[in-house]
Amino acid sequence: MYHRYRHTLFLLALLLSACARQGYPEGGPRDTEPPRIVEETPPNGSLHFAAGSFFVGFDEYVNLQDADNNVIISPPMSPKPTFATRRRGVQVTFNDSLRPNTTYLFQFKNAVADLNEGNKLGSYEYAFSTGGVIDSMMLQGSVLDAFSHEPRKDAVTVMLYADSLPDSAVVSGSPSHVTRCDADGSFRFSNIKPGSFRLVAIEDADRNFRYSPNEAVAFASDVVNSYGANDTLRVLHNMLMSIDEGTVQRVASSGMSRESYAEIVTVAPMFQPSVQCDTACVWRLSPNRDTIRLWAMDPHVTSLVVTIADSGLSDTIKMQYRKRRRGAGNAMSSQSDAWCRFSFSGSLPYFATPKVLFSMPIDTSASHLDSAVVVVHLPDSVVSYHNLVVDSGGMGASFSFDVVAEHKYVVKLRAAVLRNLYGEENDSLQTAVEAMGAEKYGAIIVTLADADPSMQYLVQITDEQGAVKATMPVSGAAKARFANLQPSSYKVQVIVDNDGNGKWTPGNYFTKRQPEAVLYLGKTLVLRANWDIEETISVAEGGSASK
Repeated sequence: MYHRYRHTLFLLALLLSACARQGYPEGGPRDTEPPRIVEETPPNGSLHFAAGSFFVGFDEYVNLQDADNNVIISPPMSPKPTFATRRRGVQVTFNDSLRPNTTYLFQFKNAVADLNEGNKLGSYEYAFSTGGVIDSMMLQGSVLDAFSHEPRKDAVTVMLYADSLPDSAVVSGSPSHVTRCDADGSFRFSNIKPGSFRLVAIEDADRNFRYSPNEAVAFASDVVNSYGANDTLRVLHNMLMSIDEGTVQRVASSGMSRESYAEIVTVAPMFQPSVQCDTACVWRLSPNRDTIRLWAMDPHVTSLVVTIADSGLSDTIKMQYRKRRRGAGNAMSSQSDAWCRFSFSGSLPYFATPKVLFSMPIDTSASHLDSAVVVVHLPDSVVSYHNLVVDSGGMGASFSFDVVAEHKYVVKLRAAVLRNLYGEENDSLQTAVEAMGAEKYGAIIVTLADADPSMQYLVQITDEQGAVKATMPVSGAAKARFANLQPSSYKVQVIVDNDGNGKWTPGNYFTKRQPEAVLYLGKTLVLRANWDIEETISVAEGGSASK
């Protein structure tokens, strides 16, 4: 009896002990505080600085995160200092002598985080002077994308140059002060000299603080002046960044996506390109003139050497096609199975020109274009025959028939009427379509307010992602009417076309041309079928939108 009672008490004690352990909290709340600075040696803001290093101590152990890129030093040092963690802190050791009578600023931008939780210190600045005065002037502004008015995705470096230096200093010289934009595009120079400067910002991918023509750039048109903390006149220098790709024509990409076929893309449109290939080939220039599409006459070619030339361009490109390991098959056969198709399916807008599109050029001399298309009008089954007219680029052919709104049709391309450059004949194509009348579409009418009658503006309709759906040039205060739009959501933007070339022109640092202004309506338009939407947008300097 005693032993049975003692055994019961023992089990009860174990149960209570287990329950107690399950309910006991392990550890405290998670640390979300960044490390706190407890030491700066020599002191931050020191004068007559002569040490070979400085140390910043924290209340906990820390990590350094990509210090070479996340610590901005102004003026730049070459070679860069050595950054290392020591005890509960960061040691910065100089690898070159310091300039006399110079203020140095170290900006730690998310370069320091605590060891355990990774909480970042954020922006921290350490400054000292090798002379008897530490510079205390400042300068602020922002850099946004010239077209979207959004911050750039890549890090933007902002630089100041003495205004006495030539424009070429941004290419071959060194800036007197540097900083970097924050995520919202804003920047701030601290501890700079009083005076006037040239202000330039670049996407400095190679981190050399020098502008290259293939880098995006923003710049102030006039010299800028630094100001003190107590100055009442503080100018925010807001700049727009763009890349003038047209200054240097080059091949942007090239490659073979299948046997015998290659594409070569340039950064700017080509004027009168010439193409030479190491084998017999046929090529076509895309409608926007920036892509060469090339077909080797041998359908099994897997490598090509192409020489392309145009105004400002001369390049020889070697390309190789490699089949995928899994399910590669015969790339030419899969392409041949559907090398022509209709430009429409299911519905046909009353205003559209129906076409047959080709994925490779056709041999017009061996094709039978007359009566190649058969149209059956439903429900009375009236049949009509229509000729194909090959486009000037040879990548499509149009045909026409009287489209009656709300009527249905069966459209057929007869078999073996077309022959491509490899001698392959087309299979028959057939699709059923319904003609869509004007009441299925809507219109957006845009009025430009405060327009300069001597200027040209490009009014554009885009989707919600910014893809341009239609562009209309407008002079003065004329209206732009976009008819036959599919019911959908749209946005409106206006380009101030200063040079009248019919497209947006980016800035150019060396000619001091700022990027052309882009103005936005500022809201999304929801267009319904058989509706007209009228909007007004001001195109005065710094334009604003109104309904």
